[in-house]
Amino acid sequence: MSHSFTALLITQALAITAGILTIAILWVFTNTENKHRRYLGVAFVSLIISLVVSQLTHSNLLYFTPQLLPFALLSLLVFIPFSYLYIRSVLSNQSLSTKDFIHFLPFVLYLLNVTPFFLLDHAGQQGVVQLMMEQNNPIQFLNYSFIPVPVEGLLLLFHIIFAFYWLGQLRLIIGYLQEDTNDKNKVSKSMVNWLYFYAGMQFILFYPYLIHCTNLIGNNTLGMVYQTTGALFVLICTGYLFAQPKLLYGLGDMIISADNLETVMVIEADSPKLKVENTKYLSQDKVIELDQKLTLHIEQNTPYLNQGYNLKNLAEDLDVPLYILSSFINKEKGLNFNDFLNKYRIEHCKQIIYKGGWKSITLEALGYDCGFSNRNSFTSAFKKWAGQTPSEFIKNQEKTA
Repeated sequence: MSHSFTALLITQALAITAGILTIAILWVFTNTENKHRRYLGVAFVSLIISLVVSQLTHSNLLYFTPQLLPFALLSLLVFIPFSYLYIRSVLSNQSLSTKDFIHFLPFVLYLLNVTPFFLLDHAGQQGVVQLMMEQNNPIQFLNYSFIPVPVEGLLLLFHIIFAFYWLGQLRLIIGYLQEDTNDKNKVSKSMVNWLYFYAGMQFILFYPYLIHCTNLIGNNTLGMVYQTTGALFVLICTGYLFAQPKLLYGLGDMIISADNLETVMVIEADSPKLKVENTKYLSQDKVIELDQKLTLHIEQNTPYLNQGYNLKNLAEDLDVPLYILSSFINKEKGLNFNDFLNKYRIEHCKQIIYKGGWKSITLEALGYDCGFSNRNSFTSAFKKWAGQTPSEFIKNQEKTA
């Protein structure tokens, strides 16, 4: 075995080990508030599968498990969309929906296309692996597919998909940073830096193909470079996470409302507020009292109509420790502070529309009067809580009238 292959196998083995450990941590330290960690875990799993297949190939052990051969590429078609969905989930707190299955259409189509290979008996699959090793062609199994795809065509299609999702990730991050800080959930700076790093590092996964297109490297060398960059990607990204324990263990990726950016409170030891426990430990009487106090203030004083009204302002108005109020809204109301306010704002807006108050003002002015600082945040919140855009809601009301 050459020194290059030995170095490759060692690098891949280290990457697989680091990847498995990272996946376990991401999966174990997950709760209902940071499910996005599991999306990252799935992305790492897919890369690890690809590296394992590569390890089996170079150690000639793939001959005994030939059915794993197609998964080197199949797993990458899982990594690509899950990386995008991970970043989307972190920045918008959006979970998977049935619509998101469209992201896995390339995976499904590719899997269906190579079904003939899976239908071969064990000896037939071993023959394909043997031929692959003799010809040094890692995608030899594509000869056993419903629609044979030329190698160059497959590489081009794969990298078009890769580039599409990679640019999509960058768009999500840049778009998030350009949002109005009064109307978005704020992700910690360390998390944003990690997302930039994670997205940026993915470039090395398809950069070799750009070199290949200039005819500087051939198909065989391209395969070797891919296997190396894949292992390096896992090692570098997992190394970054281990160097940032708060990110790795889910302590630094907690989404904090932008309204709370100025509310990091240092409570002195002699502060009477220390006597107040987290709502998890509040008595039922205290919970009821806080609920009544909050509801009365919201309904009588309508603070949600003020642009920029934040959790700190509400805590001061109620004379309740900020962290207690935040925990109460999250656990008892089942909402983050931003959604809690927006729900009241949209209900107020609907009442204005019912009474015809929208006829003399623009939608932007209507949103402003209801506490929103821009039209985009108003439309987004209205659609979330009313199930349709303000324009659609108004049209339906006109028809009803």
